[in-house]
Amino acid sequence: MTPEEAKKVVSILSVAFRKDGIDKKTLDAYAMCISDFPYDLAQASVLKIIAEQDFFPSIAQIRKTAISLSLGLKTAGEAWEIVEQAVMKCGSYRRPNFKDPLIQKAVNMIGWQELCLSERISVERAHFIRVYEQLVEKERSRRNLFPLLKTFRVSLPEKPDTPPFQDSLQKPTEKREGWKPIGGLLDRLLPGRRSAKN
Repeated sequence: MTPEEAKKVVSILSVAFRKDGIDKKTLDAYAMCISDFPYDLAQASVLKIIAEQDFFPSIAQIRKTAISLSLGLKTAGEAWEIVEQAVMKCGSYRRPNFKDPLIQKAVNMIGWQELCLSERISVERAHFIRVYEQLVEKERSRRNLFPLLKTFRVSLPEKPDTPPFQDSLQKPTEKREGWKPIGGLLDRLLPGRRSAKN
């Protein structure tokens, strides 16, 4: 989405929640941080927030809403219902293939046999819901973080299994190629910052 379209989306929020509007810096910061989404998705997210919330949302809330809409994520209750139906249909002798990769991963982590043969299904339900919600949050974070870092031209560690930035910690004297200091981002968000420091 273009910067102008992003500002238009944020302006909808401003009209809905703030009688006196928002200042230009806030508008620019919000627009910059949601500009990686398609216009229609950003607009749908904002309309959903307006319908469901009473207060002006944070950038994080807008991004989470947009990612949830784009992924078509099921609630933990809906996911458990799909698993329950599969247990009744397949039993413990056949393994179903779930269309939703997060449901499949949660079932694999718990174990199909354990889910089917458990005598305390309420415990397995709670376990599944906890695992599924963690997977959903991890997927949201992954989808949320990477486009933003790309927007700000921050490079990521090449090893996907290591925690973000763990490989990137170096002595302060060493220079990293491809990395931009956070000050550059702050200068973009707060243009008067540099002159105030001097």
